[in-house]
Amino acid sequence: MQGYNCIIVYSKDRKRVLFCKRLTDPYKDKFNLVGGKIDRNEDGFTAAYRELYEETGISKMDVELHHMMDFTYYNQNCYVEVYVGVLDGYVHLIQEKHPLHWLPVDSDFFDQDVFAGEGNIGHMMEQVKQFGPGVLNCKSSSSVAEISSHDLELADATEEPRTILCYGDSNTYGFDPLSQKRHGVNVRWTMVLQKLLGDKYRVIEEGCNGRTAYNYVEECPWKTGDYGMAAILNSHKPIDLMVFMLGTNDLKNLYDATPQTIADAMLNMMNEAATLLLEQQEYVPEFLLISPVEVSDKLKATPFSDQFDQSSADKSRELADALKQAAANFNFEGKTCHFLNAADYAVPSKLDCIHMDPDQHQRLAKAICDKIHNEIEISGLF
Repeated sequence: MQGYNCIIVYSKDRKRVLFCKRLTDPYKDKFNLVGGKIDRNEDGFTAAYRELYEETGISKMDVELHHMMDFTYYNQNCYVEVYVGVLDGYVHLIQEKHPLHWLPVDSDFFDQDVFAGEGNIGHMMEQVKQFGPGVLNCKSSSSVAEISSHDLELADATEEPRTILCYGDSNTYGFDPLSQKRHGVNVRWTMVLQKLLGDKYRVIEEGCNGRTAYNYVEECPWKTGDYGMAAILNSHKPIDLMVFMLGTNDLKNLYDATPQTIADAMLNMMNEAATLLLEQQEYVPEFLLISPVEVSDKLKATPFSDQFDQSSADKSRELADALKQAAANFNFEGKTCHFLNAADYAVPSKLDCIHMDPDQHQRLAKAICDKIHNEIEISGLF
């Protein structure tokens, strides 16, 4: 009896499913799952990974397959094994013959005018939705026994951490108002957040002194918010949570920015990031927009008094409402944006009225950690 396999591959955010469009009969011009023949004496998982790589370029390093179900067709003297997996991140697809397409998970997979088979693809997709992806590789590919606790521990140990990229200015960089240099790695809120979240997350610092959200920095154009952002995102993909905290530098008295123009710029920047990441990593991450700590109105005797004035402090107190509305207005491919006002948890140092002291970095990190745990679901495996 000849064996075949069908392989259901989800994008990392599980919003799309990989199909090929058949160029030949049977089912010419219809969408079918990738898969192929199981060679004689070949293990089912080995065959599934082999066929997946040959038809799509997706390797065992990119996806972990689960064995979900089997069909036996006695009148055709064959059987079909069905495997399910979720991509760990972005993969450049390489088609073997039939063109590859990502289709939305809410497609009507029972539509026989569009999909191959006699409704069995719809049945498979419903099985995944209702009962999960199946079992991991056991000693026998035909075994449906439960995975041992040891196997589960190994699976947990190899799970990739969720990546959080923090994109901001000097308060994300960790500018120290006392030394005028940089806070240590154990002080900066980004690294404190890493410790609070643990090994299941990877926090990346992308803070730049003087970075703006709206205004073009003529003497240092690379400090302009969207300047080089694409390269940074592409360097760190796959990204699961994108954290933005900008706006303070736009309040400098040499600029004529308003809280609304800053908020509009942040909304545009988030849309740019979402567009790029959807293209580069096949899914849109979660977004968290943070309104920065307020500029104190007691800055006349500080090193930054020539750059910030009373209007800067006044505008900083209006910025949170504008940014909160920008977060509410963000909607990209159904993905919305979370919001946090840093001024609710932290204040600037009395030394320069702009940057945070060590204890305030701790307070902000704790607030962001609580936000992630209580509100933000950073998707991973099933």
